[in-house]
Order: sequence, then C-alpha cells, then structure tokens
Amino acid sequence: MINTVTIYTDGSCNNKKTGKGAREGGFGVVLRCGDHKRDYHSNRYLNTTSARMEIMAIIHALEMCNPGWNIFIHSDNEYAVKTANEWLWGWISKGILESKSNADLWKRFIKAYEKHGGVHGGMVEFVWVRGHNGNQLNELADKLANKGRNSLKCIADN
Repeated sequence: MINTVTIYTDGSCNNKKTGKGAREGGFGVVLRCGDHKRDYHSNRYLNTTSARMEIMAIIHALEMCNPGWNIFIHSDNEYAVKTANEWLWGWISKGILESKSNADLWKRFIKAYEKHGGVHGGMVEFVWVRGHNGNQLNELADKLANKGRNSLKCIADN
C-alpha cells in the first residue's frame, strides 16, 4: 500500500527594505500523513521575493517526503502551482528554462520532484487553493511562513 501525504505550503515576504534594499522572507510547510503531523518553518531569508519563498516551500516539502508516496501539495500561489503542473515542462522542452525567473530554484525543484517518480511509484500532484479563505491547514502554513520570515536566524538568498 502506498502512503499518501497531504501538504500545505506557503511563502511570505515583506516589503520592508533592510540593508541594501533586501526583502525578508520565509516559508512554511504543513505535512499530514494519517495520524502523523509535521509542521516546519524556515529561517529568515534576506534578498528574496515572495515567489522564491513559495517555490522554496514546495521544494522543501518534496525533499521531506520519502520516495514512493502519493503526495498532494496545496499552495495558494497560482504561479507556483501552474509552473509545477504546466509551464516548467514546456520551458524545458523549448530550452528556455535558463531565461525564466527563479531558474535556479526550478532546477532544484526538478531534482526533488524526480526522486518521487519512475521506479519508486507514487505520484505528486499540485493543487491550488484560495488563500486566506478559512482553510485551516493553509492558514497554518501562512502562520509558519510568517514565523520563518520573522526568525532571528538569517540566510542570504541569491
């Protein structure tokens, strides 16, 4: 029997300029597999964007899961979900991934995504959910992302 894990991710970035105009961000991941629960938030990232934090949340979620599981990742970020479901694979086939924003993260995403396919069985599905709409797990991911953004530990994003 294949395990199924439900994941909610969120990224957060403020408009406050710090240092050389850097923006501070963080991300949160909520994992649920049967009775098992794991909630995670990042450290604070400097020089980042909201889109980068959204993608980082999804990457970390994939990296946290074992191969062979059915994984349902929910995000309130349409850009991240549409890219993961559709656009990324077109960019790769057309050879234009390098020209896209956040290409470095999408390459890391591909590595994390690929560990869940092929001989391992299982599958990964990305689901868009409306943000701030009363979904408890989405709201928790948002709180964790804000907690990461406000963390005392900092990481410089590229």
